[in-house]
Amino acid sequence: MSLWVDKYRPTSFDGLDFNLESSDVLKRLTSNNDFPHLLFHGPDGAGKETRVRCALRHIYGDGALQLKATQLSYDTPSKKGLTISALDSKFHIEIRPSDVGIHDRIVVQNVIKDTAKQFLSVSDKPFKVVVVHEADRLSFDAQSALRRTMEKHSSRCKIFLVCMHIHKMIEPLVSRCVPIRLSSPSKEELTQLVKNVAQKECFTVTDNFIHSLIETTNYNVRTTLLALEATVDKGGKNYLYDNCRIVLPDWRAAIIDIANRLLDKRRVEDVQAVRSRFYDLINALIPLDIIFEQLSIEMSKKLVSVEEKLILYDSAAKFQHMSISGDKPLLYLEAFVLDVLSKLSKTSN
Repeated sequence: MSLWVDKYRPTSFDGLDFNLESSDVLKRLTSNNDFPHLLFHGPDGAGKETRVRCALRHIYGDGALQLKATQLSYDTPSKKGLTISALDSKFHIEIRPSDVGIHDRIVVQNVIKDTAKQFLSVSDKPFKVVVVHEADRLSFDAQSALRRTMEKHSSRCKIFLVCMHIHKMIEPLVSRCVPIRLSSPSKEELTQLVKNVAQKECFTVTDNFIHSLIETTNYNVRTTLLALEATVDKGGKNYLYDNCRIVLPDWRAAIIDIANRLLDKRRVEDVQAVRSRFYDLINALIPLDIIFEQLSIEMSKKLVSVEEKLILYDSAAKFQHMSISGDKPLLYLEAFVLDVLSKLSKTSN
């Protein structure tokens, strides 16, 4: 039994509900064999992976959606074994090189080289596609190696890069791709999507509940559908009244709790009270940049003035950037919230 987020994920361009202009550009680009490398970028839950799958199906047909999980093994220069999970079909492979940390360069180079050597006897396409997820989390060396390798094998291997933050990628790599910018759906588009799912699952939802749901999930389509299904599973299809409690993933609930604790009274001493919550997030392997981003969003909801929000975002950008070169995420998170609270206290005096 599929989750609703998978069950109702469009598999063709005709089934898409938003970002239609970008999707039309993507469809036209992939209608012939000489399209360039592509860079899908935009916020989390905006439909990047969905459009990657739609493009693959448009290029190769239904076979591109017949995926299987596999393990790839490589050796590091020190002869240490390296294993990474991947998804592949007869026509493409999807990898997340950032999962192996400092060895991401080895994965990037070897996967592209190996894919370019494979002959596609089951298709009239002279190339296979390599999808690189979280490309913005690749190290500088991996991005440089990716740029060189994709140039060398461009005739036999097309690259689809998927990322949230295009500014974290080196310019020589970005310039070799056509960017496909995807934005979060509007309130009206996401409201209609939730209503469509509710109709197909035979229950009703009020507009107030939907508004609360999409505001809580920050217009993230994936999180919205997951939260909708979790809320229905917990309380039943008659549970969705205006003020019912929306069920979120534990890590999202923890971030909301942190934001509420810190800004309810805006006391510096409250930082110590949320330390255990930060530990929980770090131990759950939630990426630090995601924690910074989501915490900033939730804290901004409790700030009224533009001045206060500018203080928040400036501090978040500063400490998130500093954390890239550090190895103690808790220190940067605590320094961030301490900086924000101390500055906010000065503006209120």
